[in-house]
Amino acid sequence: MAIRKLVKGRENAKQYLIDNEKDRDEIVNKVQSFLGVEKE
Repeated sequence: MAIRKLVKGRENAKQYLIDNEKDRDEIVNKVQSFLGVEKE
C-alpha cells in the first residue's frame, strides 16, 4: 500500500511540473545554480 502511495505521489509531482512551466523552470534554475551547472 505504501508503495502505491509513493508511486502516485511521484506521478502527481511529474504532472505538476509538466502543467506549471514557470515553477518547473524556477526549480531547474535553482538546482543548476546549487550544483554549479552552467545554464544553456
